[in-house]
Amino acid sequence: MDKSKTVFLVASVVFALTTILGLVGYLSTSTEVEKYKTESDTIVSQAVGAAKLTQKEEDTAHFFEEAKKPYAEYVGPSDFGSIRFNYPKTWSVYNSQLSQTGYEVVFYPGIVPTVSDTTVMSLRLAVVGKQYETALSEYEALVAKGQLRATVVNVGQTDDFAGYEGIRFDGAINETLLEGTIVILKLRDKTILIRSDAAQFALDFDDIILPSFRYLE
Repeated sequence: MDKSKTVFLVASVVFALTTILGLVGYLSTSTEVEKYKTESDTIVSQAVGAAKLTQKEEDTAHFFEEAKKPYAEYVGPSDFGSIRFNYPKTWSVYNSQLSQTGYEVVFYPGIVPTVSDTTVMSLRLAVVGKQYETALSEYEALVAKGQLRATVVNVGQTDDFAGYEGIRFDGAINETLLEGTIVILKLRDKTILIRSDAAQFALDFDDIILPSFRYLE
């Protein structure tokens, strides 16, 4: 074989090998790119889905919060301090007890369920014929057991009003209601109990009920 044919053959083989290696590299790169694209599309799709779900949850929560407005106002009997405060207009009100020494009224979104001490209510307001110190002692026993936590509060406090000083108890009101809150205030020879039975109503209790609470001492 002459020199020119040898050179041509070598060049052909080199070209063929280069082409094959290039094709293999291209296919490999193409596969990696396609794999990356598929994974990226999946990640983006999941992220978009999560974002849409989060937005939907936020929109739903916003809708329910706005549905509570404008707030309704509760006004209690004049014989028991003319208690008044704002509450979500989506809550129903039921007068569960009334006597010469006090009364109780309960609140719940929609239809009020059967009232008992273990039924979850969004709000319970009661005026009881007990001395303030006597009412406190009943809940302080649960604090001693570690069932409730006690703090001093000023209900209805604003820049221009010092509020009504009372005691707040948070925790297990009883064996069924484990995340409740009770605020106890003095009303002459009687006691006011403001109670919420579950954590789901905590924001309404703290942001709507207590700040707007007023009564004649």
